[in-house]
Amino acid sequence: MPITDKSIKYSFLAEFHLIISDLDQILTFIEPSDENLQTFSHRIYELLLRTCTSYEGLSKRILYVDGSTKDLEKMSITDYFKLNSTYKLSQHEIIIDSWRSGLKSLSPFENWNQSTYRSLVWYVAYNNSKHDRHQNFKEANLYNLLNAICGLFILLFTQFRGDVFNKYQENTDYDQDDRGFIFYPNFIFAIKEPD
Repeated sequence: MPITDKSIKYSFLAEFHLIISDLDQILTFIEPSDENLQTFSHRIYELLLRTCTSYEGLSKRILYVDGSTKDLEKMSITDYFKLNSTYKLSQHEIIIDSWRSGLKSLSPFENWNQSTYRSLVWYVAYNNSKHDRHQNFKEANLYNLLNAICGLFILLFTQFRGDVFNKYQENTDYDQDDRGFIFYPNFIFAIKEPD
């Protein structure tokens, strides 16, 4: 059951749009191309941490709204995995239209396309770099950041539909292309839902 509390909704959407704005800033310095996917930096590290923290907070809130009685502070990624069965996260696809070589397709929950839990590369990178930045700093790279942001985008879309494209008001001005991707003009991502 999607989150209906508007204060929670707009808080998460405002946070997400700040993340998108910061990603846009990073992409003014790092060309969005396959050659740069392993680029890592302090800015990428900081944004990866913020994105995954938001993802965790939203996952906990959705589980709570869906009826979980587990203490929110004790929830972990294996609890978030349960959201896949309800919201089919692993079946969503994201494209980035402004990629140097053409379209860039990302499926951040692809590893969850099984009945048993498998780790998400970007989420492991987040935890590794958070707990030992010196040793694992390279994991805070553009590839993992993009997947984390796309994962958050998918989760927000399952809750708020097209409103995710606009942080302050309800939005029905999004469109769908002939490939089935839902998009909004001048927004970095387009999303395809499960068939």
